[in-house]
Amino acid sequence: MLGSLSTLSLLPFWRGADEESRRLLALKPSTFSLLNYMRIHLPELFPKLERVIFMHDDVVVQRDLTSLWYLDLHGLVMGAVSAQESDDEGSGDGFCVGKTFGDYINFSNPVLTTSPSSYVLQRDQCAWLEGINIYDLQSWRKHNITRKYQLWLKLNRESGFALWPMGSLPPALLAFHGQVLPLNRSWLLSGLGWHMPDPELLQSAAVIHFSGPGKPWLETGHPELQKIWRSHLNHSDELVSSCMVV
Repeated sequence: MLGSLSTLSLLPFWRGADEESRRLLALKPSTFSLLNYMRIHLPELFPKLERVIFMHDDVVVQRDLTSLWYLDLHGLVMGAVSAQESDDEGSGDGFCVGKTFGDYINFSNPVLTTSPSSYVLQRDQCAWLEGINIYDLQSWRKHNITRKYQLWLKLNRESGFALWPMGSLPPALLAFHGQVLPLNRSWLLSGLGWHMPDPELLQSAAVIHFSGPGKPWLETGHPELQKIWRSHLNHSDELVSSCMVV
């Protein structure tokens, strides 16, 4: 099923890729991996489910996620932690501690203003974070998010990959825009592998995400991050032992 879905809806967007796309592939092969885009078919893969919690494979869960599962999304499609830090408690204003839409998307491209949409994109809007997200699949189906995502993939290909560098997050930012409930930042601590986390945030986070290139299971990983990661391993697990990761 995975293969048929990816072939039907994703593969055509990469056929006939030009020299620039091949250069991007050489620089970051994962951006062309179909598996990175498969989450957009969650409603089709699980037609009987009403909601799912989706996690990356480079995260560690540190506390019970039950309350996240029962969170009221108020009719929106997904819940995600925003890369925004408030200036004052409850002020509603703040600054981005992560990337903005403008960091991912080429706002100078006229496609963004001429393509059919019912929302206005803001260059300085904080992007939401991946790692752990909760999706209301019924609302997803109602708003036809999969189709919107596929449309943005098509528009990017037709523009010569000028809307954004290859990757699965930029089209998701566009397709889910206006349908994201901001989650409390305690649900996710991202960026491990790019920098060392604040000890207090590390302890309080429900999920920690080794999203940077310095993966703790690699020799290039930072020793302190390796120590954090190894503390969560089940050293008696047969697979862990056979992989010789410790």
